[in-house]
Amino acid sequence: MSTARTAEAKYLTKKDLQILNLCSDITEEISGLIPAGEERNNYIKKWGNVGSSRDSNIGFAGKISNDALTTRGKSGKTLQANRNLRWTPLVFANKNHFNYIEVQDFSISRGILNYKINGEYLNPREIYEMEEFAIILPEVFEKLKIIIDSLTTGQKKDFWDKNKLPIPLMESCSWVEAVEVFSILSISVASELYSVDKKKLYTSVIKVLLSQTIDKNIQVPSAKYPVFENIDLGCPICKLPLKDSLDAFRSIERETTFQPTISNNKRSEGEDNATQLVHINPLIDSLVNHNPQNVRFGHRWCNVAMTDHTLEDVLKFFEHITATHS
Repeated sequence: MSTARTAEAKYLTKKDLQILNLCSDITEEISGLIPAGEERNNYIKKWGNVGSSRDSNIGFAGKISNDALTTRGKSGKTLQANRNLRWTPLVFANKNHFNYIEVQDFSISRGILNYKINGEYLNPREIYEMEEFAIILPEVFEKLKIIIDSLTTGQKKDFWDKNKLPIPLMESCSWVEAVEVFSILSISVASELYSVDKKKLYTSVIKVLLSQTIDKNIQVPSAKYPVFENIDLGCPICKLPLKDSLDAFRSIERETTFQPTISNNKRSEGEDNATQLVHINPLIDSLVNHNPQNVRFGHRWCNVAMTDHTLEDVLKFFEHITATHS
């Protein structure tokens, strides 16, 4: 299975760099409110550090950067990027819900896939420089399958290793929404896990957002940005603090399992209270649900229970289960 990086992963446009620098400014402002020393360093390394590539240095940036700014990773025989910035202007979906420019065809030049958009073939760097979104629909993807079927086995492997670029429409958003999600998650973590005053955090973040010079024609913070009173801390599903172990709800102690491997063991990521990104309303193609009103950090157990349902749906289901077993 391919574990190749996203196409031109290290290529960042001028605008990309400005956006990532704005997020770094948020981290700098917030980390300055955490006492100097081990705690501050831990926050920056584990949570606040911003990636310096399109794929968030393949997940080696801080968790907030990974979750807020980049899409989920994807390996194997797929065009989908193995992480890419959420404002990447090339998406794919079953339908063109937002009337994006449609990709018309493909060509391969020296193993690199080019996309025909508005009558011109664009390479990955040219795609990243686009100001408007373009979309790959199923019917045009059939043309690409014909091209791939004509390749040798070696050429096919090379193709999948070099051409992971577009992102799912449901995971995409504007750069403003991505930055605002980054800031909301930063406030949540610094307040809950590092005991920083929430009001100070909110005021500091708003100051940074208002200072943006990326596009003065865009209002930042946007109308979607929550007012201070609407920023609830804790897991949005169970309403318990993020650092709550949830042990009170476990009747059998979780055993340590033996892993016959010398690679890193990520079992802690599977703990009930492991921090995961939660979309209160699920990601769907027809709405941009990666936004500051809809995204929070929550517990893994709660997030897994939600799957791709709305919180309202999950609560109804839990009520049914409780009533059935009472």
